[in-house]
Amino acid sequence: MKQRFKKMLSIGLAITIAGTLAVGCGSNTGQKENTGNAGDAGSAGDISDSGEVTENTESAAVTEEESWDEPVTLTYWAFNNVEEAIRRFEGQWNEQNPDRPIVVDLQVYPFEDMHSKLLIALNSGQGAPDMAEIEIGKIGNFLKGTEDEIMLEPIDDLVEKYKDELLMSKFENYAAAGHYYGVDGQVGAAVAYYNPELLESAGIDYHDIKTYEDVENYGKILKEKTGKPFIMWDVSDVWALYTLITQAGGDWFDADGNVVMDSEINIKTVTWMQNLLKEGIAIVAPGGANCSEEGYAYFGGGNCGAVYHPLWWGGFLKQSVSDIQGKFRISTLPMWSEDGYTSTGMGGTCHCVLKTSDKTELAKEFLEFTYMTYESNLYYGSQGMTDPLRPDVYEELSKSENSVPMEYYGEDFYDVVNRALASMPGLHITSGYAQATDIVKQTMCYRLFSELEDPATVMKECADELRSVMASQEE
Repeated sequence: MKQRFKKMLSIGLAITIAGTLAVGCGSNTGQKENTGNAGDAGSAGDISDSGEVTENTESAAVTEEESWDEPVTLTYWAFNNVEEAIRRFEGQWNEQNPDRPIVVDLQVYPFEDMHSKLLIALNSGQGAPDMAEIEIGKIGNFLKGTEDEIMLEPIDDLVEKYKDELLMSKFENYAAAGHYYGVDGQVGAAVAYYNPELLESAGIDYHDIKTYEDVENYGKILKEKTGKPFIMWDVSDVWALYTLITQAGGDWFDADGNVVMDSEINIKTVTWMQNLLKEGIAIVAPGGANCSEEGYAYFGGGNCGAVYHPLWWGGFLKQSVSDIQGKFRISTLPMWSEDGYTSTGMGGTCHCVLKTSDKTELAKEFLEFTYMTYESNLYYGSQGMTDPLRPDVYEELSKSENSVPMEYYGEDFYDVVNRALASMPGLHITSGYAQATDIVKQTMCYRLFSELEDPATVMKECADELRSVMASQEE
């Protein structure tokens, strides 16, 4: 087999060990429901009435340059529980490529440990894997510097091949120095989770909630008639705040990487959120976060009208609270304006190949096989609360008679997801994204929503702190 080895370049990265957004959240330490039951190692394809993915002969095309007898090992570092999915695609690869067998040496580490271990390995030039997954909140630490200094292998050729089939905005999250460096496993579209029974007890139909003005108006009605809050805000996590800010058109950075955390639109958005707390329409999430066990239990127990969160939240709700099948529904988010967005893409995991590997071409082929084809996206979509990057799989997913998402959250589940995917802003994921997330989680949310401090003051001070951190890194 043709082997390729790129000599380790001096990258001069500061090894920043920072707490960040996890694809899962809170008490789940970054784990997410993204694999489900892997089943056997047959070819992925159509979904049967039983919910299984059956064989499809339209498998990924693999460039066959050479063949070999003994399996070639690809080392893969992960922080998510991807064992079943990786074994499934390892098996499929070997069935479809019997003269190019592989073995995936999957090594799963705790969230922080894996990211710090990977940075150290790349910085030292020793011990890095062939492939890895890097959480979106950490990716900035790996995309610093010039093209030569970035130690992830560009995948521009794969992106070009699939650009008409995949949601390109997610690839922009992992772009730097004129190249794309990874593929995400899901979109993470933010949606509204509603409690129809509670809302209807106050005469509210969740379908009528179209704007954030409606949220305020209906929230007052719900509070008056039931004494219960409409929605919950995080104080120890970023999800509620970042969802509403980015949907409104704000962000922590602009397109040029400048800090805009204290922008007018951001201050306006957090002021609105804070006002709902003061009016009793919103509460601080029990446990400090919608993703905490207390947060799941509170919403799952029928105590709150809504949660606005990335789609995957419903998977953790299902795991955390029993007997909720059919009790809740999803919808697109309310809009800030008539021509506004109805969703935003939250969270993510960059699946990538490392330049230090001597098998980069083979690793890229397996990356394509596992995350970019129609069959792989159909598989991930069939396993639970995930929204694959390929919109063309949703029609097939909606035909399943045993769809867990539809059983739990409504027959229109995939219609809602499709509408959400069609209306999302792009995010500005920069080298300072991890540091921005730390400030939001550790300082901003608590001051805004627990202490109810002046929003303009809080945003300005947090923005100045971020600017100071960014400046110190450039010295």
